[in-house]
Amino acid sequence: MSFAIEVPGEAAPLSQFELVKALSAAGTSTDHAQRQSASQQLQTWEPHPDYYTSLQTVYLDKSQNKQVRFLAIILLKNGMDKYWRTTAKHAIRPENKHLIRSRLLQGSLDEEDRTFALHNALVTAKIVRIDYPNEWPDAFTTLIELTKTANVSNPLHLRGALLVLLRLVKELSTARLRKSQSALQAVAPALVQVLGTVYTEKTAYWQEACGKGAADEPATSFAIENSLTALKVLRRLVIDGYEQPHADPMVCGFWSLSQSQFDQFFNAVSQGSSIPPSYHDMVGKHLIQFTKLHIKMSETHPASFPVLPNSIPLVKAYWSLVKGFSETAEGSPKHEGPLYEKLALKGLLLLRSCVAIAHHPVQTFKYRSPEVKELEKQAVHTIRVELLTRDMLLDMLQVIISKLFIFRQSDLEAWEEDPEGWESQERTEGQAFEWAVRPCAERLLLDLLIHYKELGEPLLAYCNLATKVDMDIVTKEAAYCALGCAAAVIHQSFDFDKFLTTSLVKDVQIQNPMAKLLRRRIAILLSQWIPIKIAQENRSVVNDIFRHLMNPSDQHNDEVVRITAARQFKYIAEDFEFNGEAFRLPLLETLRVIVTRMETHISQFGDALMVTLPKIWESTGTGEYMIKQSILAIMSALVSSMRIESQRYQGEIIPLLREAMNPESPFHLHLMEESVDLWKTVLTQSSPPLNPDLTQMVQLALPLLQYNSAVAIQCLEIVKDYIHLAPQDILSDVLRRPTLAALAETLHSESREQSQLGVKSIELVIRGAEELGSAQGVSVVVQDLHEIGVLQTILEGLHSAWESSQTTGPKRKPSKINSIKETDYFALLARIALADPTLFVTMLSGFGSPFDQVWSWLGTQWFANFDCMGNIEREKISCLALTRLWELPSPMQELVLNRLQDYLSMWTSVVTELADGSSEEAPGQDTLIWTEVGAYEWDTPLDVQEREVAFKDPVHRVATYDFVRARLADMVQRVGGEQAFEANWAVNVDREVLAGFQRLSQPGGGIDGHGQARVVPLWAPLRSPVLGQGRLLLLPVQTAQPQPANLLPVVPSTPAPAPALPSFFSFQQGSERAQNVKYHSEASPLLGRYRAVPRPSDRTVGTGRGGGEGQHRVSDGAAFRGPGAVTWCAIPFPQYPLPGDDDDGVPGLGEPEPTRGRKVPGHGAARVQVNFWFFLAVYYSFYNLTALMWITKVFNLYSLNWWPQSLGFPVTFSVIAIVSIAAPIPIYLTPETNFLTVHNTAWISWTFVTMAMPVAIAFLILMTNERHLKLRHSLSETQRIFTTSWWTGEPDGSISRRDGRRQRAALDPIAFDSALGTSGVGFVDPRHQRPAIPVRLRRRWLPASFVRFVWFCLALSIGLLAYVIGEAYAEIYLRTLPHNNFETIIYVYGWISTVHLLDGLTGWILGGNEGERVGSYPLSWIFKLYFMLTYQTYVRALYARLRSPSQFILLQVLSSTSLIIVTPILMSAPFHWFLSVIGVNSQSYGAYQKICIRNVFIRFMAENASMLTFLGSVAVLHFGANKEVYPYFAFDGSGETGDYDFYLTFWASSITWGCELAASFIVDGLIRWIYKVSVVTEGKLDFIVWPELMPTCVAVMLHVLQNMLFSIIRLQFR
Repeated sequence: MSFAIEVPGEAAPLSQFELVKALSAAGTSTDHAQRQSASQQLQTWEPHPDYYTSLQTVYLDKSQNKQVRFLAIILLKNGMDKYWRTTAKHAIRPENKHLIRSRLLQGSLDEEDRTFALHNALVTAKIVRIDYPNEWPDAFTTLIELTKTANVSNPLHLRGALLVLLRLVKELSTARLRKSQSALQAVAPALVQVLGTVYTEKTAYWQEACGKGAADEPATSFAIENSLTALKVLRRLVIDGYEQPHADPMVCGFWSLSQSQFDQFFNAVSQGSSIPPSYHDMVGKHLIQFTKLHIKMSETHPASFPVLPNSIPLVKAYWSLVKGFSETAEGSPKHEGPLYEKLALKGLLLLRSCVAIAHHPVQTFKYRSPEVKELEKQAVHTIRVELLTRDMLLDMLQVIISKLFIFRQSDLEAWEEDPEGWESQERTEGQAFEWAVRPCAERLLLDLLIHYKELGEPLLAYCNLATKVDMDIVTKEAAYCALGCAAAVIHQSFDFDKFLTTSLVKDVQIQNPMAKLLRRRIAILLSQWIPIKIAQENRSVVNDIFRHLMNPSDQHNDEVVRITAARQFKYIAEDFEFNGEAFRLPLLETLRVIVTRMETHISQFGDALMVTLPKIWESTGTGEYMIKQSILAIMSALVSSMRIESQRYQGEIIPLLREAMNPESPFHLHLMEESVDLWKTVLTQSSPPLNPDLTQMVQLALPLLQYNSAVAIQCLEIVKDYIHLAPQDILSDVLRRPTLAALAETLHSESREQSQLGVKSIELVIRGAEELGSAQGVSVVVQDLHEIGVLQTILEGLHSAWESSQTTGPKRKPSKINSIKETDYFALLARIALADPTLFVTMLSGFGSPFDQVWSWLGTQWFANFDCMGNIEREKISCLALTRLWELPSPMQELVLNRLQDYLSMWTSVVTELADGSSEEAPGQDTLIWTEVGAYEWDTPLDVQEREVAFKDPVHRVATYDFVRARLADMVQRVGGEQAFEANWAVNVDREVLAGFQRLSQPGGGIDGHGQARVVPLWAPLRSPVLGQGRLLLLPVQTAQPQPANLLPVVPSTPAPAPALPSFFSFQQGSERAQNVKYHSEASPLLGRYRAVPRPSDRTVGTGRGGGEGQHRVSDGAAFRGPGAVTWCAIPFPQYPLPGDDDDGVPGLGEPEPTRGRKVPGHGAARVQVNFWFFLAVYYSFYNLTALMWITKVFNLYSLNWWPQSLGFPVTFSVIAIVSIAAPIPIYLTPETNFLTVHNTAWISWTFVTMAMPVAIAFLILMTNERHLKLRHSLSETQRIFTTSWWTGEPDGSISRRDGRRQRAALDPIAFDSALGTSGVGFVDPRHQRPAIPVRLRRRWLPASFVRFVWFCLALSIGLLAYVIGEAYAEIYLRTLPHNNFETIIYVYGWISTVHLLDGLTGWILGGNEGERVGSYPLSWIFKLYFMLTYQTYVRALYARLRSPSQFILLQVLSSTSLIIVTPILMSAPFHWFLSVIGVNSQSYGAYQKICIRNVFIRFMAENASMLTFLGSVAVLHFGANKEVYPYFAFDGSGETGDYDFYLTFWASSITWGCELAASFIVDGLIRWIYKVSVVTEGKLDFIVWPELMPTCVAVMLHVLQNMLFSIIRLQFR
C-alpha cells in the first residue's frame, strides 16, 4: 500500500531533474492521479522565465526517453503562441529567446526521428514568422547556407533543413500581413535557386539509382524523400513568392521541368518501369505535387498561366489523360482511389480553372497597371482561341456524358454493400466536386453549357438517342444525369412535359435488376427540372412517380431509391408553385406514423399537437370528413404513445369524441370507426376515477351494441371497460338499467364473440353489485334482469336444451340454443347463485312453478353441461355455485342430496382438472389460485384495473377442494352424523364414483396392491395431498344458514412456484410426465392396461439436478449401442462350403442363377452356407427382439400400452416374438417357397410386419373399447394421455356422469307450452315418473385423443418406410458399382434429401407442443435420432466401396463444410424470421433455437455411434469368423471386392471420424460463442428432463445399426 503524500505544484522548484520527472509522469505514467498532478505542475511552471529553455534542453538531450522528449517539444511549440510575443503576459525574456533561437536549427538538422524534426520545424516557423526580419534577420541566410552544405555532405541534415524551409514557407505564405508577404518574396529567388539545385540533383540521383538497380540503398530513400520535400517548397515559392511568375526565368525553367518530369514520372509508375513498386507511392506523390502546382498557378495567377511555357499543350495533355482514364476498366469512385483517378480529377479541375479564366476574370480592388490589364486580356483570348475550340468543346461534351457519367461496377458494389452509407456519400460528394471525378465532371459540363449554349443541341441529340427504349439502363442513366445538369440551360429548347409523360413514366416502371439505378436518377432529374419548368397539370404525374418510387413493396425500390426519392421530394415541395392542398391527408397520415413510432418521446410535442389539432378540426369543411378521420387517428396514436400522461388531454378529446359519436352529426357514419378506436384508447389509458364527462359518454355506446358489426364489438368492449373502471357509475340508477338492457340484446347475437362479451359484461355487473352492495346490490341487479326479460330468456333456452336431450329420433325437438350459449347462460346463473344462493332459489321460484320442479330439469342440464364447457374457469365457477346450494336448509337440502352422485362426479372432475399441471413442490394445488396481482412494465391503467378485479374473483381466490370439503362436512353434521349420511345418502352412490372422489383425499390414490379401490368413509378426516400434509380436510361451517357472499373462504398464500425451465422449451412442463408418475403397484393403470416402466427407485435419471447420474446414463448408452451391434454380427455362424464349389459358375441352392451381362451385387454373392436354425434362433431372433423393444419404448414415450390388459406385457411380447420366429419355418421347409429365405428383403419385410403388430393391436384395442366414439368418465388422478374431446354424443350403454345419476324428474308434456305464460311452467310429480328411455345422442366428430393416436401411427409407418427405402437405395447403389465421384455425390445427397424429407414430414406430424397433432417433444426427439442414424448408417456402409482417398476427401469436405457453415446460419434470428414469413415455422425464436441445438446434438450422437459401429464391424468381419458370411467386408482381393482395400477403408474412415469430431467441436464452439448455448449441456438436459429418452435411444440405435449389418449379410442355407 502506498502512503505517498501529494505535494502541490508550486511547492516544487523548477530544475532539470524535476522537469524531466514531471514530463515522465505526465507522459508515461499509468496512474491517472500522477498524470494529473504532473500536468498541473507543468502548467504551474509555464510563467517561469527558464521553463521553455529547459524544455528545449530536454528535447535536445537524446539520452532522454522518447516520450519525455516528444512531450517537451509539444509543450515548447504550444508555448510559442502564448509567450513569444513581447506583448504577452509572462513573455519570454530576450536572453532566453536568443538561446532558444540559437538551438532551433540544431533540433531539426541533427534529429533522426522525422516526427520530432517536423515538430521542431513548426516551432522554428512560428518564431520566424514573428521575429523575421527584425529580431532574427539572418534566419533565411543561415538556413540557405546549411542547406547548401547538407546537400553535399549529409542527407540527414538536408532532410531537417528542408523540413524547416517547408514549414517556414507555409507559415509565411498563409500570412495576410504585407510584411510577411514581402519578406517571402524577398528571399524567394535565392530559395528557388538553392532548392532547384537540390531538387534536380536528388531527382537525378534516385532516377539513376533505380535504373542501376540500387534502389534499396538508404541514400536512395533519402534522395527521393528530400526531392519530394524540395518540390513541395518550390511549389509554394513559385506561387506565393512572385507577383508575376512568368517574368522570372527560374520560374519558367521550373515550369518547363515540371511538364517534362510529369511525363517521365507518369510513365515510371506504369507497368514495366525500372522503378521498384515500393517507390511508386513516392513517385505518385511527386505527380500530385505537379498537378497542384499547375492548378494553383491557373487559379492564383490567371494572367501568367497562359504565358508560361507550353501551358496550353499542358492542359490538352491533361485532357488526354482524362480521356484515357475514361477508357480504362473500373476505377474506384472514391477520392482516396488509385493514382490514375486522382490525376484525372486534377485534370478536370484544371479544365474548370481554364474555363473560369476565359469567362470569369478575377475581380479585385487592387491597382493594376495597363500592362497587367493587357496581359489579362491576352490570357483570356489565348484560352478561348487556342484551348476552348469547338472541336475541344464537343470532345469534352461527348466524353463527359458517354464515359465519365457512366455508372461503374465499383459504384454498384458500394451501393449494395452499404446502401445508406453510399447514398449519404453520394449526396455529400455531389457537392464536394474537388474530391470525386463524377461530381467534378458534372460541374465542368454545367460550366460549358452556361458559357457555350450552342452545346445544348448536340447534348439533346445524344440524350434522345440514349433514352430510346432499346438502350441499356446504364447508358440511359448517364443521359438522364446530363439532362439534369443542363436543365437550366436547355429548358427553352426541350419539351420536358412531353418527355415526362412519354418516357419517364415508362422508365420508372421498368422491371429489371438494374432498374434501381434508373429510378434513383429519375428522382434526382425531377428535382432538377421541377423548379425550372413543369406544367401544372403534370404535377400530379410527378407526385405519382414519387409515390411509386417510395413504395417499399416494390422489389426494385431498395433503400437507396426510397431515401433518394424522399430527399429529392423536398425540392419538389420547396417549389414556389407547389400546391399543398392535395398533401393534407398524406401529411396527417405521416404525422400519425411519426407519433406512433416515437412512442413516449412524443410527450414533449404533445401540447403543441393538442393545440393545433382542434383548430384543424374546426377549420375543416362539411365535406372534408377524411381530415377529421386523420385527426382522430393522430389523437389515438398520441394517447397510446404518451400512455398515462395523455389523461391531461381528455378535456380537448372528449368534445371531439362527443361530436363524432353524436347520431345527429353529419360526420357520424364517416367517423364511427376512428372515434370508437380513439374512445377505446382513451379508456385504456385512463385511471379511476374517470372524468365525469367521459363517464357520461357510455350512453352513446349503448345503442350500438345491438348491431352485428366490428364497431358493435368494439363498443361492447368499451362498455366492459367502463364496468371495470367505473362500476359505481354503471350501477347507478341512471345507467344501470339502460346498460343491462343493451347488454341483454347481445345475448341474441349470432356473433359468438359479441355474445360472449355480453355475458362477461353482465357477470362483471353482478360481481360489481356484490362487491359494492353485498346481497342487496345483487338483488337489485337480479330484479332488473328479471324485468328486462333476461332471466326468462335464459330459462327458456336452457329448458329447450333439456327437452332436446330427452327426445330422440325423427321427432326429436330441436334446441333453441347451442352448447356454447348454454354454457354462457349457466355462467350467469352461477354468478347469481355464488353471490347469494337464497336469492337464486327465490328467483327460480318466482316463475310460477315450485323450485323443486324447476331444479329437477335445470340441475340435470347443468350437470350435463360440464362435459362441454371447455373452460376450466367456467367449470370452477359452476362448481362453486352449485356447492353453495349445500348451505341452504330444507327443502333445498334434500334436493341437493338427491343429486349426491352428480355432485361427487362434478367435484372429482373439477378438482382433478384444477390440480392437473401443478408443480412438483405443491402437487394437487388449485392452479387457478392467484397469490398476487402481478405488475408488468408496459401495463396500462386498464390492465392494472382488470387484473385487480380478476384477483378478487372467487375463481382466483377460493380453493375448490377446501370449499367443497367444508360444505360437505357441514352437511354430514346436519343430516345426523357420519352413519346417517352413509346409510341414507352415500349408499345410493355408485361405487366407482365414490372411489374416485375418495382418491382425492388419499396420498396413495386410494388403490390397493391389486389395483382395486379401497372403500374409505367419505367423511373421514384424512390428510390430503391436494392441500399439503398435515392439514385437515374437514373444515366445518359454523351454521347451516346461507352464508353471506363476503364469507367465501379465501385461499392462503401458497409457496413460490418451482423454477421454470428455460424459455426456449416451447412445450409445457408436465405434458410428458414420465418422471412424475406415482406408482402404486407393479405398474400404473393406464386406460385399463399396464405400462412396462421401472419403479421410481429403479431410475437413475430424472432427479433434475443436471449432473451425476444423468451423465452416467448418457455415457452408458453411448458405450452400449455401438459394441452391441458389433458383438451381434461377430457371433460365429456354423458355415459349410457351397455345393458345387469345384464347378465354376454353378449357383447354390435357392440362389437365382445370374444372367448374362448382369453384375454381381456390390455386397457380394454368398460364399458359404449357414445353418438355418442357428440363424433363426440366435441371429434373427435377437434382431426381431430389438425391433419389438424399440416399438415398445416408443409407445412408452407416447404413454400408451399396446398390449391387451387381460394378457399383460410379458405374455403379449412373448407371443409376438414366438410368432415372428416360427412363421419363417414353414416357408423354409416348403420347396416352393424356400427360395424366399435367401433374400434379405424377405426377412426385412417380415420384421416390418412384426414391428407393425403392436401398432395394429393398440388400434384394435381402441376400436374394440369404442374409444373413438364414447365420452370418457369423470377425470381421475390416474394417468391419461387422451386430452379433452369436444363432442356431443355417446353410444348406447356407455357409462357417463349423466347416466350414473339417479332420480331424475320427468318433464310434464305441457310444460313450457307456447300458450302458457311464465306462471304455467310446471312438472309432474316425481313419484309418478316413467322409466327413462335410453337414447342415442348425435356423434359429430372424433375425439382429439383418437385423432392423435392416428397421427402417431402414421409417424411410425413413415419411420418403418424409411428403412425399406434405405434398403432399396443400397441395393441400387451396390448393383451398379463401381462409381465415380459425381455418381457417389448424387447417391449420397439423394439419400440425404430423401431422409430429410421423411424426417421433416414426421417432425411435422409429431410436433413439439401440446395440440400439434401428436404434440410430443420426446417422440420428435427419438424420431429425429432414428432418421439421422438411418441416414448416417447407409452413408457409412458406402465407405467400404470408395475406391480412392479423393472420394473420402470430397465427401468429408462437403459434409464438414456444410455442418460448420450452415448450422450457425440456420440458427440465426434472420433465418428464423424468414421461415416465419414464408409460413414454414410458427415457433418463437427461443423454441426454434432449442430445436436446432437438439438436432445438432442428435447429429453428434448419430455420427459417433454409426462410425464406431462401422469401424468395429469392418475389423471384426474382415478378420473374424464371419468373413465369408459378410463378403461386403471381406476385402480379400477376390471377386467383386478386388478393387477395394481394407486399409484404405479403415484408415480413411478413421481420419474421416477425426475430421467429424473436429467439425463437431468447431460447431459447438461457434454456437457457444455466437448464441451463448452449449450443445452438449442442452442434450444432457433433455435426458434429465425425460429419463426414458435414454433407454429408448439405446433401443433405436441398436435397431438401426443392426439394420445396416443385416442388409449386407449374404444368406445361403444348408
